[in-house]
Amino acid sequence: MNVGKRFEADIKASVPQNILFYRFKDSANFGGANAGEFSRFTPRNVCDCFMFKAPYLYLLELKTTQGKTYSLNKSAYNQLESFKKLGDFENSVKAFIINFRELEKTYLVTTHELEKFLLRTGKKSIKAIECAEIGILINQKKLRTNYRYEIEDIFNLDKEHQVLKLFKENY
Repeated sequence: MNVGKRFEADIKASVPQNILFYRFKDSANFGGANAGEFSRFTPRNVCDCFMFKAPYLYLLELKTTQGKTYSLNKSAYNQLESFKKLGDFENSVKAFIINFRELEKTYLVTTHELEKFLLRTGKKSIKAIECAEIGILINQKKLRTNYRYEIEDIFNLDKEHQVLKLFKENY
C-alpha cells in the first residue's frame, strides 16, 4: 500500500463511531470488448472524503508529504477550484488535512485560509510551520507502523470554534 493510501486508511481508522465518515471512490476499471482489456475511469471528486457530526459537515482533501513542505501541484489547485465552485453553506467546512511524515505533524487547513495564504505569499507550497499558523494541529499517536489521529479534536468545542471562527471570518 502506498503512503498516501496508508494515510487515508489511518485517518479512516481514527474516526470515532459517532462521526459519519465516507471516502469517495478514486477510480474503477471496466471490462473491454476483448478478454483482458480494461478501460480506466477516474471520477472527478471534489475531495477525498467527508465527515459529519451534527451539526457540522467537513469536506476533506487528505494529503501527505515526506518533508517539511507540501508542494501544491495542478491537482491540488483543481481541488481548490472545485471547493470554490461548491459554494458556501452554514456549518460546513472545506479543508485540507496535510500530514508531514518527517515531522510527525498533521494539520487541518481550511481551503479559504490556504487560498489566502497562497495569494498573499505567491508561493506554490506551504511549510508545516505555516500550516501551524493558519490551521489546526491534529494530534496523532504512532502505533507499531500506522498512526491514529485525534479526529474528534476538530469537533471538540475549543478546536471546533477555532475552525468555525476561521471559516466564518472569511466567508
